[in-house]
Amino acid sequence: MIQSNYNGALQQSVNSGFTAASTASDVINGINLSGKIA
Repeated sequence: MIQSNYNGALQQSVNSGFTAASTASDVINGINLSGKIA
């Protein structure tokens, strides 16, 4: 199967402040998940 992302043309940054090196802990830091059901 050949796949192409058209040399990145279809990808756009969402400017979330996170990078590829961000961890799950970085992402949920400061978010209270008490009482939440997965």
